[in-house]
Formats: sequence, C-alpha cells, structure tokens
Amino acid sequence: METLECVGYSLIEILGFLFLNLSVFYRSCVKCKVKVCNDQFK
Repeated sequence: METLECVGYSLIEILGFLFLNLSVFYRSCVKCKVKVCNDQFK
C-alpha cells in the first residue's frame, strides 16, 4: 500500500508539473502569435 500511495503522489506531482509547463508554454505561444499578428498588420 505504501508503494502504491507513493506512486499515486508522484503521478499527481508529475501531472501537475506537466500541466503547469503546458499552461506556461500555451501562454507564451499565444503571446508569440499575437505579436506575429501585430507585426503582420503594421
């Protein structure tokens, strides 16, 4: 049981880490797209 609990917690931490990285990556991607759009319309 202890090993299963450890695996569960590490999985949650890994998923949270991935989710945070994806949200940061998504935000920077959106910023880049907005910047590219603004540069095209200038």
